[in-house]
Amino acid sequence: MLAYIDESGFPHPNDETVNPVLAAVCVPKDEIRTISQRMYNIKMDEYGRHDVELKAVNVLKQKSLTRNSNNKIFTDRVVNEVLINTLNLRVFAIVMDKPETSGILFKYRRRSVVLHTHASPPPS
Repeated sequence: MLAYIDESGFPHPNDETVNPVLAAVCVPKDEIRTISQRMYNIKMDEYGRHDVELKAVNVLKQKSLTRNSNNKIFTDRVVNEVLINTLNLRVFAIVMDKPETSGILFKYRRRSVVLHTHASPPPS
């Protein structure tokens, strides 16, 4: 299993993010080549080049999905052609509340969420 980890925001009182998130997508090693090829093909189809760096924060914005049809199509295709078809894919996230200042220390609450579990069917 390989894990791709990303964060959005930082759990600190001075950070502007209201709900910082730490997310991980865990993918079986033997499916990386297939996933990479699918992602490459989708980028080429939708953007005409493979070296496009897409940030989820930009691609998944309401404005981006309604005004930029490539972003909506790209997002739909990644979900339908890559995520749904990857056996044993695991997605985990920790969504936090913005901490409150308490003197020199700060407190924050953490909420853990399993977003998606797509396991292969049991052997017959």
